[in-house]
Amino acid sequence: MMLFHVRVVNRRLSPQQFLQLQCSVCNPKACVVVAGAQEPFGRSRTKTCQVCGKVYDNMTHLKRHMSVHTGERPFSCSVCGRCFSRRDHLTRHHISHTGMKPYSCSLCPSAFTSNQSLKRHMDSHQQPEARPLIYCSMD
Repeated sequence: MMLFHVRVVNRRLSPQQFLQLQCSVCNPKACVVVAGAQEPFGRSRTKTCQVCGKVYDNMTHLKRHMSVHTGERPFSCSVCGRCFSRRDHLTRHHISHTGMKPYSCSLCPSAFTSNQSLKRHMDSHQQPEARPLIYCSMD
């Protein structure tokens, strides 16, 4: 199965809506279905989302991206019920229920549930002259 034609920009679609898309070029429904899609030999190695035009290195990343358009969130938290489109996002979320904060600041007692939060916090330890100054125009 190949990917062709349909292009819908800036729309979130349910799986049912996605499969009901009509291609304006060839007219069949769901000509953009990605499951098991294969590019013929000699085609570009990049994979382009036919809904929004984003480009990916491989089919796995494109398939993962498609949940943005379908709204599919098959991974749910057993504690709070929150749903995620990716398993790694659910795994990261589980830490919020444990109370564990495995990412500690080496400069102060602060600790965080994610490495990203720690990195953001580390910016607060920069020398004042290294940080950009923001002036209020209301003065």
